[in-house]
Amino acid sequence: MATGSDIRAALGQDFLTPAEAPPRPALQTQPSSDATIQAPQPKRFKKSQIRSRGKPTHWSNDSSPVVSRKDHLQFRRWQRANNNDQPPPYTRFGKYHVQVKVPVYNDEVYSSHLTNEDWTKDETDHLIEVYRDANGKWPVIADRYDGGRERTMEELKARFYSVSAIMLSLTTPIHSMTGPQYALYDTLQKFDPSKEASRKKLAEGHLQRKQQEVDEETVLLGELQRIMLHLAQLDSEREDLRRRLDHPVANTSGYQYNTSQSLTQLWQQLLAADRLKKNQRLRPTGKP
Repeated sequence: MATGSDIRAALGQDFLTPAEAPPRPALQTQPSSDATIQAPQPKRFKKSQIRSRGKPTHWSNDSSPVVSRKDHLQFRRWQRANNNDQPPPYTRFGKYHVQVKVPVYNDEVYSSHLTNEDWTKDETDHLIEVYRDANGKWPVIADRYDGGRERTMEELKARFYSVSAIMLSLTTPIHSMTGPQYALYDTLQKFDPSKEASRKKLAEGHLQRKQQEVDEETVLLGELQRIMLHLAQLDSEREDLRRRLDHPVANTSGYQYNTSQSLTQLWQQLLAADRLKKNQRLRPTGKP
């Protein structure tokens, strides 16, 4: 029976088994006499790398008033104190606290210029107050308005715009208004409640359309665009035909163009008339 060494010799493998291999030399755990191992030294910073941070900042958790609030709300948070060790007022969101402009009038001005048969002074004052509280948001104004009579949004807008236009004209005469002021006055003066209501009704009808109606409208718009392009092309061809049929009419008969000088003069007239046209047909020959 062949042994493992015979099989390895036949295969050409001249390695030894772990039992036949010589023992490995033990690793040296002690350092040699000529090599010394140094312990890692702690990192040291130079004096130039150590910078002074200055005096520490004082932080406080005291309450500070909110500038944009009228109810004197106190806001408590951690923040840097000033030189007097007092927290500064909280003004982060103060820029968003913007008050809308409303027309201001008294009883005398109302009785002289702002009277209306359909509106009383109490209703007008309530409308101005709701407009100020709602920051000019008309859906909110129409929802919160409670002046005694039920009003639509268009009626509220018409009354407010009319009062604003009259007060603007009283504050600044029309002949003294600037461009933006007159544009605002013209916009307020031309507001039409019935047209605004019809516009909203039309927009609501467009929102409630079915998909079949939308597809049909798209097809009709495409057909209309095709017809308009065909009409424009037809008008262009008609204009070209009229231009071709139009020719300069001579003031005299053709019997006078018998000499070369008269023919040259006729050519110059035709060339000058052709230059006035959009599409020129004649070209100068360069020879007199």
